Amino acid sequence: MRYVLITKPYGDPSRDEVVKAMGIAKRIVENPESAVPNAKLLFAYAGKAKPEFYTVWEASDPEGLAEEFLKFTPLGFHTELLPVESLDEWLARFI
Repeated sequence: MRYVLITKPYGDPSRDEVVKAMGIAKRIVENPESAVPNAKLLFAYAGKAKPEFYTVWEASDPEGLAEEFLKFTPLGFHTELLPVESLDEWLARFI
């Protein structure tokens, strides 16, 4: 099954928090297997207008996926896990 992890700040984060979050997102995209084992990264997007990033994963264990990903979530941010019925439909928001 496919899942999207949406990582957003609580309130209005500082520039340093945003830079840290984007660095974490970049590290996950460059080496997804070490960040989140037993899952395959399908898509990643970092917002330009807002300090948030999205990653879409294929995983059989959504709770494990969210648990692993939370280890990489910076302080001041939170992550939402949503199932993705249609990846094409979801990606259309960004294209």
